[in-house]
Amino acid sequence: MRIGILSQFRERSLSGIPKVVAGTVSELKKLTVQDDLLYMGEEPFLPVQLPFVDIPYAGWEKYHLDFCLHGNDMDVLHSFYYAFHYDNPRCKKILTIHDLIHVAHPEWFFKTSNDYFSGPLKECAKKV
Repeated sequence: MRIGILSQFRERSLSGIPKVVAGTVSELKKLTVQDDLLYMGEEPFLPVQLPFVDIPYAGWEKYHLDFCLHGNDMDVLHSFYYAFHYDNPRCKKILTIHDLIHVAHPEWFFKTSNDYFSGPLKECAKKV
């Protein structure tokens, strides 16, 4: 079983979401062969090293991410942060949304951030 792990790209510290990713990957490594786990996007800060598919950073644009996802056959895709549009019907999909404060208090955030939560992330959550 091939499991793709999609996290925040190019983080510099092990806190918040990256800490959750590191813990999840550590536990998955106990249950599966390491070669079956794949980071979608390089995660050099994590204490758990895995093969990765480099995804060119494109801000909130989804094109680069989706292109890379479609080029890798996965049985499970778990996104810890980003919305994705991977429509392989054989692939099980998991989307972890850590915080919905943007929905509860949109006035506290920039419009572009709120647009992401009410747009791409919401659509992805409906499909998963």
